Parts: sequence; structure tokens; C-alpha cells
Amino acid sequence: MVKDKSEIITDENRKLITYFLPGLIRMREWKLLYTISVDGVSMNTFFARTKHRDNTVIIIKDENDAIFGAYCCEEWKKNKTYFGIGESFVFKFFDD
Repeated sequence: MVKDKSEIITDENRKLITYFLPGLIRMREWKLLYTISVDGVSMNTFFARTKHRDNTVIIIKDENDAIFGAYCCEEWKKNKTYFGIGESFVFKFFDD
């Protein structure tokens, strides 16, 4: 497995997500920070890999092969209340 290649989405889906990102963020190259197949299932590892990183996209494939995720403009962190500036969004891909 290539560390910077998604096992979940196609390049076409990545481009679709990119279209909806804030303008300045669209220009950035994507970098895979965390994947369960390489990094394991620990949330502590997830937080460590995404520490000091803002403007991230999380992509999830569930046991029914549904693919969904979110764009988060703030660094991921444990918090009991809402945080951020409200530029985040969630998405889901549907089968044709």
C-alpha cells in the first residue's frame, strides 16, 4: 500500500471533495496523515498524527461499504463543547 494513496476514495471523488473546499485550501496538495490499515485503530494515534494540522478531510468507509466524511477547518482535538469557526462540512458518496 502506498502511504499517500487513499484506499477508500478514487481520484475523481477526491476532486469532487476538493471542489467544495474553501478557495485557498483547494490549491493545497493532499497528504495522507492517518489510515487504520497502517496506523491502527487508536484515537490517540489519530490525534497524534493530526496534531497541529488544520484544514483536514476525514474519510470513512463503514462495514456496509458506505463512504462518508467531513472537512474540518480546525485541528482535531478532544473537546466537550463545539469549537471552530463554522467552515466545516460533512459529505456522503452515493452509489449510482
